[in-house]
Amino acid sequence: MLKRAISCLLCTVLLLSLLPAGVLAAEDGPETAVLSGSANRPAAAESPEAEGGAGPAAAPDGTDPDGVWTAIRALEREKLPARPAVADYESLLPQVEALVTARDDYVPGSAVWRDGALLWRTHDGNAWGYNPYLQSAVNSAVPMTGEERAAAERGLPAQATAEETAALMSGSADSRDVAVFIPWWGKDVNFGLHLYYTGLQLAAATGGGCRLYLGEEATIDAIADALTSCCAVFINTHGAPGEITLTTDEGLTQEDRDGGHGWRSISSTIVDGQCIVNHLRGRTVTAEFVSLNACACMGSDGLAKPLREAGVDLVFGYSKNSTCGPCERFTRYFVEGIVQGMTAAKASVYMKQQMARWVLDEHMTFNENIIAMLEETGMMYWNIWRGGGAVTAEEARANGADFPIFVSEQDPYPGAD
Repeated sequence: MLKRAISCLLCTVLLLSLLPAGVLAAEDGPETAVLSGSANRPAAAESPEAEGGAGPAAAPDGTDPDGVWTAIRALEREKLPARPAVADYESLLPQVEALVTARDDYVPGSAVWRDGALLWRTHDGNAWGYNPYLQSAVNSAVPMTGEERAAAERGLPAQATAEETAALMSGSADSRDVAVFIPWWGKDVNFGLHLYYTGLQLAAATGGGCRLYLGEEATIDAIADALTSCCAVFINTHGAPGEITLTTDEGLTQEDRDGGHGWRSISSTIVDGQCIVNHLRGRTVTAEFVSLNACACMGSDGLAKPLREAGVDLVFGYSKNSTCGPCERFTRYFVEGIVQGMTAAKASVYMKQQMARWVLDEHMTFNENIIAMLEETGMMYWNIWRGGGAVTAEEARANGADFPIFVSEQDPYPGAD
């Protein structure tokens, strides 16, 4: 059972550059790591070789309270360079604050700073925010073309009916189902269906089905429902320290907004772990594993702490900015280990070993542009490629490296640094 495997997870922070393939010995643990429980629907269809999927229409552009985002966009166009970096958006924060606080709809004294983002309230009860990293990510997103979406519509099983969904949401402590959420499907080409096929692989081992939520189907309530009726939940999205993004605010409550746990930006909804927990509404959590494939989501404990306290055994995510491809591979290799019967500790070692082999075997011929990107973003696989021996954890932190992090009962949140 995965729960047993999680109890043996002894590695708090997994830094690839510190652990080349074959260096770390696997921890001892129970023999099996396969999830248990009774299936509440038939297993999903097998994964086709090529990516495919039938998604809803692209996510909306977001609402604009009395033109505030129109004004912010105009400010960005006026002040930012042609290809702005996150630092350029950060330089705009004082001007964004001045613009927002001067408006008639602004609630005096409501502007606060949190993890580098500016949050504020409007008199209509809404909570809003300007996060430089998320602005950069969303503004640079390239949506799928019609041809790309048409090609991606092949290969997925039909979506559940309303009645089937209601039945699935009954949940039980023995659930075998896996849920995969891809909020930016169709709106950002970086978010494909690779994680769905990882979910299918795990569901095949548990004997359950793999539920897929694309675009606006990935609501806050759908995530809460999955946590109380599935054994594992995967979320692939943009993130910020202690937060993830959705492309709809459906289900967001005034309690979420008033508590600062859910707020809107121009084209996304940003939620933390407490916002997700609010929507559990007292139900028992069945999810033993939650994988957050989102940049910087472990940059604070805003997601891991509430989810763990609610009953999730193991939460996985990333400390700083990353890219979808490597994140999806980390998750895939971890799941491969679990499906092979490894404990979570052994699967984490297997994950790092496989990532090291991928980098060394397939990416030894980076061009100058790729090398510059790796150096700039401190990618977790850069250190192992660059040569000169593995760096220490202190050196990696000093260089701004991104750490994949597991949080469990044995492994408390290690801190943002």
